[in-house]
Amino acid sequence: MKRTIYNDLIQWKNKSTKKPLIIKGARQTGKTYIVREFAKNHYQHLIEINFERDDEFKTLFQNTVSVK
Repeated sequence: MKRTIYNDLIQWKNKSTKKPLIIKGARQTGKTYIVREFAKNHYQHLIEINFERDDEFKTLFQNTVSVK
């Protein structure tokens, strides 16, 4: 199941200076699937942080003011 977004992800990966990757869209459209599939095909490891499912991660970032 390849989509246009897959090519966008490859372009993002090949940039020498990357910005954080944020994928937005309607529910149940395959966002998580395509990111996992892309990571599986182009990287050795994937770290997935789901703030809705994993409450302990919310507290890690609650008091963070700076991106650094």
